[in-house]
Amino acid sequence: VKKAYDAAIAGGKHSGQLLQFMKQTPKQLGNSIASFDDLIAEHEMWLANPKIKYPNWDSMSADYQSRVLSHWQGDIDRAKIYKYMAEQVLK
Repeated sequence: VKKAYDAAIAGGKHSGQLLQFMKQTPKQLGNSIASFDDLIAEHEMWLANPKIKYPNWDSMSADYQSRVLSHWQGDIDRAKIYKYMAEQVLK
């Protein structure tokens, strides 16, 4: 997460999102952080029990299941990076 933040500071990946955070008020940053917490919790819940999101999970192909799980994990990873970035800007 810190490496991604450092890359964004240097103008690399996620630098545009970092600039958006820099334009936000402290209240907006707090709301963003809370939203990322909610997204992370929701996606972690889906990873633990995919049937919550897809009741027909067992009838899906293993390949499709793998892609869905990977997508959810990617969403979690990105949300953690954005949350960290917003927290750093808030400081």
